[in-house]
Amino acid sequence: MKKRILSLILALALLCALLPQAALPASAETYSGSCGDGLLWIFDTETGLLTIEGSGRMMTAMGYFPWDSYREQITAVNLPDGLTNIGNRAFIDCSGLESIDIPETVTHIEIGAFSGCTKLKSVSLHDGITEIDGYAFSHCSVLNSINFPESLKLISYKAFLDCEALTSVTLPKNLEGISYNAFGYYDTGEIEYGKYPNFTIYGYNGTVAQEYAEMCGFSFISLDNAVGGFVDVTPSDYFADPVLWAINHEPAITAGVGVHSFGPHNDCTREQIVTFLWAANGKPAPTGTDSTFSDVPADAWYYKPVMWAVENEITKGMEDGSFGVGQPCTRAQAMTFLWAAKGKPAPSSMESPFSDVTAGDWFCKAILWAAENGITKGIGDGLFGVNNTCTRAQIITFLYKAYN
Repeated sequence: MKKRILSLILALALLCALLPQAALPASAETYSGSCGDGLLWIFDTETGLLTIEGSGRMMTAMGYFPWDSYREQITAVNLPDGLTNIGNRAFIDCSGLESIDIPETVTHIEIGAFSGCTKLKSVSLHDGITEIDGYAFSHCSVLNSINFPESLKLISYKAFLDCEALTSVTLPKNLEGISYNAFGYYDTGEIEYGKYPNFTIYGYNGTVAQEYAEMCGFSFISLDNAVGGFVDVTPSDYFADPVLWAINHEPAITAGVGVHSFGPHNDCTREQIVTFLWAANGKPAPTGTDSTFSDVPADAWYYKPVMWAVENEITKGMEDGSFGVGQPCTRAQAMTFLWAAKGKPAPSSMESPFSDVTAGDWFCKAILWAAENGITKGIGDGLFGVNNTCTRAQIITFLYKAYN
């Protein structure tokens, strides 16, 4: 009998050792435990923050993780440098999680890792990731964009199934494989899966991206001739070099109007050009805090640029007390802003080569200075086009020439 009891005790001890470590209260509001080789998890019930500490491989489980009881309470996850994987179903159905930053040390996101995270909007992947397993981000209904680094080699089946807000993806050139219905499909509840209309894949000719798009009948847009990743900027465009300069400037002058669209022919508004100028000058902090313009609230993205421009006498705004937010910037305004930002240098001659620019005009010195310095040549036929609207491509080209 004693031998039988001893054998039972040993068997129970072995079973407990093999099971994942249970949650242990670290304080009144936090719980912690082990979640892999050299990894510790800590969950704060008050803040909803789950923190993983240490380095190594996260445990892989198909039905249990030590923070299972708190999945619906998790609102944020901090992952450490040194983590090498995201385990199977690690964060499945964490319905309060809105964003996640995957460390560059992670090479593998395993099956269903973030499946069913219905509030997950933002995912940051870094160079180092090589594989995304099946269902990894399936049913993440509000996920609308995700970056795929060049290190990525494989995206498995249904990895992004039922991601209805994800209308396009950009796939790296060296990707080696994409399983069928990894992107652009939704679960119909039947054996078959539906396809989202107008799903678009950006990639390079002759790659797995193009093959997948053609196999599934999705729109494919080549990036082979896209300058800076913008499909509306090609190497032969006069504004190609200025655009590259603008997006690579530190700090960046503009990031375009979309993931793969620069919007070169879009009208450039007054607040946009002031923001471009502010960035070209290093984004200095304005000294004032109160806006005198009725259309420049303190929480506007252009608030600091406008305040800086006013303090440096680059602009005074409009006569009606507004800045003129949303109004297209004219060529005369653009040259005057640029001239003022460069310190209002005097032109060497006041003789105007343009019939629509005379000595008494408020924009005369600015335009003559710009013409003398090769920033612009006018629009032809002896005209500068003072009231013509400037496009984004034109403004960026003016800036490029003025600052180079």
